[in-house]
Amino acid sequence: MGGPPAGGPARLSGQGSFSGAITGDTQGTVVFSGGVTGSCASRAKQFTGVSFTDMESSDGGRKVLLTRATLPAGVEGPGTYDLSTTPLEVSANYAFTPDQAGAQARREAQIWRARSGETRAVLVLRPDGTGKLTVSGLAPALPQPAGSSLGQPLGFTESFSCS
Repeated sequence: MGGPPAGGPARLSGQGSFSGAITGDTQGTVVFSGGVTGSCASRAKQFTGVSFTDMESSDGGRKVLLTRATLPAGVEGPGTYDLSTTPLEVSANYAFTPDQAGAQARREAQIWRARSGETRAVLVLRPDGTGKLTVSGLAPALPQPAGSSLGQPLGFTESFSCS
């Protein structure tokens, strides 16, 4: 009895590979904007954006990494969307919260946003709800202490699937 029942809820999943300010590969939770219910194909038709979230407990605290890509108003569905020709909104947020107040680990946070002439991004969504988001050169928005990697630009490739 393989797979979900006919008409059952579609499941989204994804994995990401990060470089620059944050490095490594991770599994994450994927959420579509627009196409939030129905089959993978019906979700893809109504798609207006995608977010990817990775939450983990390590290094004495909780880490949350969230990326988001949103299509411009009035644009939806499968296609290839390139930031150089389509005004995508692309961003990433990171937060680290220590498990205990007064612990040696310090709270950290950063927001990265697209910067004209520096950031490249391509979002591909196929009619079956699978796709890929490739981003390089997202610019950090918050000042960081000297030596912190969070002051570096961020790049990532995320693949997502719907089943």
